[in-house]
Amino acid sequence: MPARNAVAPQRRLFILIGLGLGLGAAAAAVMVADQLDGSFHSLEELRAFSKLPVLVTIPLIGATSPDRPRLWLRAAPIAIGLVLVVLVSYHLASGNDQLAFLFSRGTP
Repeated sequence: MPARNAVAPQRRLFILIGLGLGLGAAAAAVMVADQLDGSFHSLEELRAFSKLPVLVTIPLIGATSPDRPRLWLRAAPIAIGLVLVVLVSYHLASGNDQLAFLFSRGTP
C-alpha cells in the first residue's frame, strides 16, 4: 500500500543537530587544547614553577589599545558581505530543481 503523503527526513532538525554537535565538538577541542597547553599565562604560574627570580615581563599588546574598535569596523563589512552572499545563494537555490540536480549528479 503506497503512502498517502510524501515522506522526507526533517532537514531542519538534522541541520540543528549537526550545528549543535559541531559547536560541541569545537568547544571540546578547545578545552582539550587548553588542557594540553604547557605554557605559562601569568606571572604567578611562572613563579610557582621556578625558584629563579623573574627579571622581565612582557606586557599585553592590543588589549587596551585604541586600535581595538577599528578591528570591528574592518571586520563588520566582511561579516555582513558573507551573510549577504549566503542569503542570496539560498534565495536563488531554493526551489530550483535544475540546480539541485546539477549538484547532486555523480561524476561519471
